[in-house]
Amino acid sequence: MEMDIAEILRAYKKVAVIGISKEPEADSYKVASYLKSNGYKITPVAIDGYEILDEKCYDSIESVPGEIEIVVICRPQEANWVVEQAIKRKAKVIWMQLGIRDEGAAEKARAAGIEVVMDKSIAVEHKRFQELALIEKTKTFLVPILTEQENSPEFLARLRECSRLILVFVVDKNVLNHVPTGFAGSRINIAQEVMEDMKRKLPQNVQVKDLVEWGDWYDKIENLARLENVDEVVMKHSQKSDEFFSKLVEKGLKVTVV
Repeated sequence: MEMDIAEILRAYKKVAVIGISKEPEADSYKVASYLKSNGYKITPVAIDGYEILDEKCYDSIESVPGEIEIVVICRPQEANWVVEQAIKRKAKVIWMQLGIRDEGAAEKARAAGIEVVMDKSIAVEHKRFQELALIEKTKTFLVPILTEQENSPEFLARLRECSRLILVFVVDKNVLNHVPTGFAGSRINIAQEVMEDMKRKLPQNVQVKDLVEWGDWYDKIENLARLENVDEVVMKHSQKSDEFFSKLVEKGLKVTVV
C-alpha cells in the first residue's frame, strides 16, 4: 500500500540530498537547509563539496554511512543512476524535486518496494504538511482578516482535513472603510453578508463564531479561547498577524502563524 506524502514526511527523517549545491542561493541548498531546521538529518551528496550546512559531504550514496530513508534528487539527469544506488542502500523513498519526472526510474524504484514522489518540492510539501497538522490538532483556527484567499477552494479543502475546528472571523475596519457608504452600520451588514456566504460554503466539521469587530479583538479572541479550552490558536499569515501574535501571546495563549 502506497504512503501519502504526509505519512512519508512523518515517518522518515534521514535524508540524502543528491546534487546539492554549496551555494546558499541555490534551491537545493535552501531545501536542505529548510529540512535540517525542521528536524531532519541531512546528508549532502555532491562531488564538489567537502562540507555543506556543517554536514560532511559524500560523493555517492554508496559512501554515505548509516541508514538512508529519503533520497532527494535535485538534478533530472541523475534520476536513473540515483535510483539504482538507492535500491542497493535499501532507501525507503525516492523524491524527485519540482520539475523532475522520470517514469522509468520511478517504475524501477517501485518494483524494488521504494515509495516515489515526483515533480514536487519536499520543502513546500513539508510546509503544507505542517500547516495541516497544526490545523488538525487545534480547536480554533483564526482568520485575522476576510480576504479572497479565505474564499478559495484550496482553503476550503484544507478545512475539510480537520476533525473539529472553530472558525473565527476578524474584520479589520480598514477593509470595510473602502465600502462606498456613509453609514458604519451598513459596512458591518456587508461584512456579515460576506460571512454568511462563507458559512454556506464551509464543510460541516467547521463551527463559525460571530463576527468579531474592531476595537476589542484581542479580548474577544482570548475569551473565546479560554471558553472553548483551545490547545492552540493558529493564524494565517497576514499584515495583521504580527500584531495579533504579540497581543495574544501577552495574554498567555499558545499562538502559531502559518
